[in-house]
Amino acid sequence: TDVLRVAFIVLAVAFTLYVWERERALSRVEAALIEERVLSTALSNRVRELTALSQASRAVASVLSLDDVLGLILESAQDLLGATEGSLMLFDADKSTLRIAASVGLNRDVTKVIPVGESVAGWVAEFREPVILRGDVSDSRFRAFIPKGRPARSAMSAPLYARAEPVGVLNVSVTSGDRRYTEHDLRALSVFAEHAAIAIANARLFERERQTSTRLADLDERRREFLSVITHDLKTPLTSILGYASLLRDRG
Repeated sequence: TDVLRVAFIVLAVAFTLYVWERERALSRVEAALIEERVLSTALSNRVRELTALSQASRAVASVLSLDDVLGLILESAQDLLGATEGSLMLFDADKSTLRIAASVGLNRDVTKVIPVGESVAGWVAEFREPVILRGDVSDSRFRAFIPKGRPARSAMSAPLYARAEPVGVLNVSVTSGDRRYTEHDLRALSVFAEHAAIAIANARLFERERQTSTRLADLDERRREFLSVITHDLKTPLTSILGYASLLRDRG
């Protein structure tokens, strides 16, 4: 009886250890599967974001009209980052102020012209650094730009530079829902802003070339009209002169 009791206890302990070891192995497998699923989901989301970014950049680069480019940039940024508001601000000729060239979802009382160095967008334009604002503004650089008693919305701003030349600032923000921008979103906006700035520069170049072509065509048309008038005005007296010369020759 004692031997059977000891054997049973040993068997029970061995079985318990076996079950415990199997549970540990299953836990490790489950954790690995969960980690793999999380990584797979993150990778899939990353691929979708990169695909969306690539498609948006190609779409913006394929348009030549400046107004169409500005509208498409805001539309693409809104879709890419889930923004409810956005604005695209361009430098004036002297590069000292920013002017809203296109916007979506903004109130009508928003200031249209901002000096460089003032407001968040003005700071971004001056220092050429993208920024992200979430909740209460603790960064002293931007605290003065946010109205007192009003927490900052989840917003981002990125500078627009094409071939080292300043172009403007791209702003997006979320005013509803649970979306809060992250550093990953800020990097995505910065990459998109690089493509957008080049598209704006190309559209401006196309506009200048088109205006030059229009002026040249207008000058050519005026030249043709001038030559036609001169030819007509000279033709009548020359005909009379030739007639008199022919008459004098016949009498001679």
